Amino acid sequence: MTPLISIIVPVYNVQPYLRQCIESLIEQTLHDIEIIFVDDGSTDDSGKILAEYAPLDERIRVVTRENGGQSAARNTGLDMARAPFIMFCDSDDWYETTMCAQMFAAISTSECDIAVCGTQIHYESDLEFEDSDRQYYKIKFEGEQSINEFVILRTDVSAWNKVYRKSIIDQFGIRFPEGLKYEDAYFFNAYMMCSRSAFYLQEKLYHYRRRPGSTMSDTFKRKERSSDHLRVAILLCEFCETRQRNEKYSLLLAFLFFDYYLFACLFAGSKEEKAYIAAVGATFAREHWANPTNLPPSLARKIQLIKQGGRRTLNAFPLRITETFGEKKLYFFWIPLLKIKYWDDCVKYFLFGRLLIRVSGKFAETDNEGIK
Repeated sequence: MTPLISIIVPVYNVQPYLRQCIESLIEQTLHDIEIIFVDDGSTDDSGKILAEYAPLDERIRVVTRENGGQSAARNTGLDMARAPFIMFCDSDDWYETTMCAQMFAAISTSECDIAVCGTQIHYESDLEFEDSDRQYYKIKFEGEQSINEFVILRTDVSAWNKVYRKSIIDQFGIRFPEGLKYEDAYFFNAYMMCSRSAFYLQEKLYHYRRRPGSTMSDTFKRKERSSDHLRVAILLCEFCETRQRNEKYSLLLAFLFFDYYLFACLFAGSKEEKAYIAAVGATFAREHWANPTNLPPSLARKIQLIKQGGRRTLNAFPLRITETFGEKKLYFFWIPLLKIKYWDDCVKYFLFGRLLIRVSGKFAETDNEGIK
């Protein structure tokens, strides 16, 4: 019998957490599922644990491959999946026992293209991110929503608290970019731009573990390969160009390009990497926004700065971020801007008591042309 949902689980050296993940999946109240574990060349006992469970449940499928990273492991699972709906689970996380049933009911009954649920976060490390996590993973919609730029920007990009239609993934050739970090941002945005509607559940059905050494834990700590963020933005632009999504999402693509470019510059680990980011960003911006008349003036000016490249561009965004115990400070020309905590989905940055940036609604609004 063809399963209703294929759950794809990339596995790499998660021996202490793997049993909890496996048991949460085999105990799902929706029985008609297949669970695809992709052992991405684990060097601990993760493979032995998978071999122990596989004979106990015919729904479990295990494949072992040479280490190629999380994207490659997920893509292997996508190639194997037989069900019309796809879900993901990281092997150090776990599902509520009703997650598959509730997610299947949401997407099938509403006939939406994607369903999104809430996330319960468990902190073994990174407690300083608790406030920002709470806002980021908050479900900001209720029920069915037509997908547009506003909805995309206000939905977290994580792969694992969602259910997708395999027909859309296959039709548009959506895969995780191999060899790059921030692969969830690419997959999520590409999928949403090819979809019409989304269904949102407030229930926290996914359990996400923040632990030392995880991909998410390292995202804002390792000052290396930040250029991957820019590469993801470029790949998204190229994806939309080949799938005829450029016109509908031109503003969103330009916004994401600038946002990811700025992130890459902020977290570059060396002058050489920052220079590389400036050069790659300038080349791509010149090719794709030769005359950005369709963009808002403030965003068009930022794209123009990127097109110029070199030291002038880097000096135009002299930003640095520090974050400790839930307090984030953003420095502009070495002057600290205080971040006021979230309320009513709004963040305000003040400089010497003067409102400098207000982030709310569709895009960031600013009283200063230099940064967003």
